[in-house]
Amino acid sequence: MIPYVFFLDIDDTILYKKDKYDQGSVSPRVLSAMQKARDMGHYVYINTGRAPSYFTDLIRSLPVDGYVCGCGAYVLCGDEVLYQANYPNDVIARWMKELSNPDDPGFVVEGVKRIFRYRNSYWAPEKDWVLSDSVEDFYTFLKDDSVVKASVCQDIDPSILPRLREDFWVIHHPTEHYTECCVKGCSKATGMKIIMDHYGLSMDRSVAIGDSENDLDMIKAAGIGVVMGQARDEIKQYADRITEPLLNDGAAVAIEALIQGEEA
Repeated sequence: MIPYVFFLDIDDTILYKKDKYDQGSVSPRVLSAMQKARDMGHYVYINTGRAPSYFTDLIRSLPVDGYVCGCGAYVLCGDEVLYQANYPNDVIARWMKELSNPDDPGFVVEGVKRIFRYRNSYWAPEKDWVLSDSVEDFYTFLKDDSVVKASVCQDIDPSILPRLREDFWVIHHPTEHYTECCVKGCSKATGMKIIMDHYGLSMDRSVAIGDSENDLDMIKAAGIGVVMGQARDEIKQYADRITEPLLNDGAAVAIEALIQGEEA
């Protein structure tokens, strides 16, 4: 058997959250499907925009072989770091200085170990997060950590987006009121390719399951791109398969169908 490698988005793909303050839950059926795939010799990875510092205990406990984090900027196979991008930290600091008006949005910077919140944002504060309005504190933060992902975490003036795109790979989520600022040249698809090469497998054996804009690269690049049933039509048009919505365990439905086909 040539194994599949499943790449699963987190939010609204396997993780249900009642609201933005909820830590979320993963259904028993999804957990069972992930574990069964691994028991059969397939591989299961989380492929997320989050950095490791933004993983809850639940995410860390999932039955997976590793993680693609920060839209491809940090790739883990077990405990082994296969790839870590060099984040443009001075560029982040420059944007922090520019966004100095209290009416402007602030940054949330996700490191490997901690999260740095520059000024206030709508994200719920956590006790171990660094909150500051000082760019100097950001450089102090960097002495003990490295950046995986940055986001503008309030509504953003659309006129800023072209200039942001000069410095980052930008994923704008206007309906969710935040904008991801990722490393240029990295994406969920590049992280997926690093894992497939690590196992010596063709991309034909990759399965990507997601629901939103930052999943499109991996959905398009995968041998089998699966889109969740509740996703918008603009995302669904790129799917090889459309599965059930999150609340109907769509990720499990997709995994089960593929691994049952391997058993047959």
